[in-house]
Amino acid sequence: MYVANSNGNTVNVINTATNTVMDTIAVGTFPIGISVTPDGSNVYVANKEVNALVDLGAYMLCINEQICKQLGLRIILKQTAQLANGEIMEVDIVGSIEVTFLNRSTSCRAMVLPGNNEVLLGAIPLEDMDLIIDPRDQQLKLPADRPYLAQKSLKYNYKNSQALLYAFTLSA
Repeated sequence: MYVANSNGNTVNVINTATNTVMDTIAVGTFPIGISVTPDGSNVYVANKEVNALVDLGAYMLCINEQICKQLGLRIILKQTAQLANGEIMEVDIVGSIEVTFLNRSTSCRAMVLPGNNEVLLGAIPLEDMDLIIDPRDQQLKLPADRPYLAQKSLKYNYKNSQALLYAFTLSA
C-alpha cells in the first residue's frame, strides 16, 4: 500500500501484513493522489502546488479545467454557479481535494471553472482550516491565539439540547 504525505513531500510504502513503513520515497511538492497500475508495475503520484485568490464571495474551492485534468479528478456531479458578473453557468463538481496551508489542511470538493481561470479559495475551506485574512498585509494567516490547532465553531448546547434530526448519507 502507498500513502501520500503531503506536508513531507513523500510517499510511504506500507507493508499491510505488519502495518509497518517499508520505505519512504521523495516525490516532489505536495503529493495528493496515488494510482497503481492493475499489474502493480507502476505507481503514479499526483501533486500540485498552486497560488489561489482568497474569495469570500465564493463558498467553495474553484479550480480550472487544466488543474482538474492534471490531478485526474473524478466528476461527482454538475451544478449551476453564478459568477461575479451575474452570469449563470453549469459547472462540474469534482473531489475530493486536499487543500493545505502551512500546518492546516482540509478535504473538499471543488467547482471546475472553464479554461485557465485563476484558482479561488472560498469561505468553506478557509473556515474549515480556521484561517484569517489580514487586510492590512493582504495575507492569509493562522490565528495568533491558536497557531497549532484549528478551532471549529459549534452552535450546540449540550445541557439544553433540542435538535432537528436529518438523515444523511455519507460516502468516501
